[in-house]
Amino acid sequence: FGIDFQLNINDLLEVTKLYEEEFYLISNHPSEKKQVSFASLLNKPLILFPSVHQCRRILNQTSKDLNTILEPIVETSSIPSILNLVSSGIGQSVVSRTLFEFYDTGDLFFQTVKQPSLTRTVYLVMKRNSFINYATREFITLLISEIKKLHFDIETDSINLLERNLS
Repeated sequence: FGIDFQLNINDLLEVTKLYEEEFYLISNHPSEKKQVSFASLLNKPLILFPSVHQCRRILNQTSKDLNTILEPIVETSSIPSILNLVSSGIGQSVVSRTLFEFYDTGDLFFQTVKQPSLTRTVYLVMKRNSFINYATREFITLLISEIKKLHFDIETDSINLLERNLS
C-alpha cells in the first residue's frame, strides 16, 4: 500500500480517497488575516521545495495559470530546513496542511492560500484483491485515526468502507 496525491486509475490497484488538504503560507510572525491570495505570495521571499516535488508542481502550475513565475530565494528538499529557515525569519514558505500538522511548528503561523485555493487530494493505494496482513491493517487503522483527530475534510463513505474492509 502507499499514499498518493494523484488519481491513477489502474485495474490492479484499489484507490481510496482519504481527504482533501489545503496549502498554507507559513511565517514566523502572526497575521490578522486568516487567508492570503496566491498573487500576494509572488512578492514574498519564499523558501520552497525544488520543482520536482509534487507540492511545488502545484505552485508552479498555479503560477503559470496566472501568467507569472515563482522565484524562491531558497530551494531545498529538507522539510526541517524549510521550517528552520522560516522560523529564523529568512523567508516564508507554502506547505501542505499535513506537513504543517505533522511537524513541530509551534513557533510558526499560517494563513490559508486562496484566490485560487490551493488543494490536493490524498489517496490510499493498495493492490486489489490482495491479502492485508496484520501490520498493514493496524497501520491503516492508525492512519485513519490520525486523520480524524486532525479534523481533515475526510471522505466519510470512503473511510467507512475502508474500515469495514479492514475488519
